[in-house]
Order: sequence, then structure tokens, then C-alpha cells
Amino acid sequence: MVKRTRDNQKNKVYDWENEHVPVTGEELSLAQCEQLIHQALVWWFRDSMVSMPLIKNGKGTRIARGGATTINLPRWARNYGVVLHETSHCLVDRMGHNKDGGHGPYFMRTYIELLGHVLNMDRADLVRKARADKIKVISPEHLNRPGRIQAIDRILESA
Repeated sequence: MVKRTRDNQKNKVYDWENEHVPVTGEELSLAQCEQLIHQALVWWFRDSMVSMPLIKNGKGTRIARGGATTINLPRWARNYGVVLHETSHCLVDRMGHNKDGGHGPYFMRTYIELLGHVLNMDRADLVRKARADKIKVISPEHLNRPGRIQAIDRILESA
């Protein structure tokens, strides 16, 4: 039996997100979501040939979920904030930093980096607000950026 780490920050992250991450009024199409995810992954890995996760339309489900190989996006979840949230889960899983419960410090740094890049939000301000809400966020240098491509190759080979 695999012991799962408790996701201690989950509710705090959702509250922080509801307060500080804009949800645009427009619903994105699944194709637009896929383009957004591709844009984020290409930027993150600095590789235009990055392996894309399977993007599911969420039919028959109510939960948005992101992982190393699949992102599920029910219709309600097709906005910039939720798509970047689930893409952050995908990245954290691919980098092997998913041992902190799902919404831990690595997730938060990854999410903040994507919000900064894609939505042009102030990263330092987002970190300050997260820490004021008692949410742990790692420093950018702890992301191990040079080893990311090797990490994704190992994960995809084992999938």
C-alpha cells in the first residue's frame, strides 16, 4: 500500500486562488485549452517538441484534474485560471515534485510562474499574498530547471 501525503495546503490554495487569480468571463474551447497548455509546456521546458498530455473533455465528470499524462477539463473548468492550475499539476508530476500532497510549495511556485508568464501577473505580489495566507511557496531556484527535461523523459518512459 502506498502512503499518500496529506494535502495540507489544498483549501488555503483554493481560497487564495478564488481571491487573487482572475477567472475570465469567457469559456475557452477545448482546442483553446490545448493551445494554452501547449504554450505553457513549451515555455516551461524551453522545447517546442514537448510531449503533450492527453486533454480530456471531462464528459461525465465534474472534477478538473491534471497529471503527468492527462488533463481532464469539464466545461466549467475551461478558463485561464483552472487550465493553468491543472497544467501546474501536470508539470509538478512530470518533474517528480508531487510528493508534497498536491498543492504544496512546488505546486505553488509552478502555478505562480505560469500565472506570471501567461497572464502577466506580478509573481512577487502573488508570492507575498500566498505567504500572507500562510501558504508555502518554494524559491524559484529550487525548481531544478536544468533537470526538468530528463525528469519528464523518465516519467513518460515509465507510463
